[in-house]
Amino acid sequence: MEDKHPASQDVNTTMWFLKEKVLYTTVKPYCLAFTPETDVPRDNIERHEVPVGVLDIRGRREPLNFHHNGFAILNVPEVPTGMDWYDVQSVKGLRYPQIVSEIERVVWHPIKGPNQDWPLALCDLSTVNSDKDLEIADYVTPKRSREHCMVYFRNHHRWWYMSRQRVTEALLFRQHDSEQGDKSGVPHAAFFNPYAELEMPRESMETTVLIYF
Repeated sequence: MEDKHPASQDVNTTMWFLKEKVLYTTVKPYCLAFTPETDVPRDNIERHEVPVGVLDIRGRREPLNFHHNGFAILNVPEVPTGMDWYDVQSVKGLRYPQIVSEIERVVWHPIKGPNQDWPLALCDLSTVNSDKDLEIADYVTPKRSREHCMVYFRNHHRWWYMSRQRVTEALLFRQHDSEQGDKSGVPHAAFFNPYAELEMPRESMETTVLIYF
């Protein structure tokens, strides 16, 4: 497919962020993935949509540093011949070994490319104050609950994405570091890209790797 776009392509879009409320200073944000039997609200989360500029990694002059920025670009091998993305055993047997041999963190990449549709944006951790910019929330199912971080909008945050991302270009980013606590992951979100070609909807794969030292 002919690439009609420039080498670097920053995007103006919108994202949804947690709304700053006095409530969250005393009550933890939560969401119930079921209808409660009592009159307890299913969630107490309020979001607002904010215009955001997302910078193209391809136009970045200085190299990304995983420990400083929280993410990096990883070149991975071509897809093995005969692999079926929709067959779990095929992915585990053929793609997982390639990923594990290359990285040790969390990897996200499209399974068809070059991708422009709803690409993944990553927030540069060097611009994030985890104590002031992130809020831990609960996601509760009938069987268990888990914590995740929600993000407050800040003008000083720098968001990055990779335009026209290929299957061989993986985004490597941190989700948690036990030495740095619960708010150590990279804020990330898919976003609407006005440059996307409608006939090529995104198909992607995320691989999570746990590292012990």
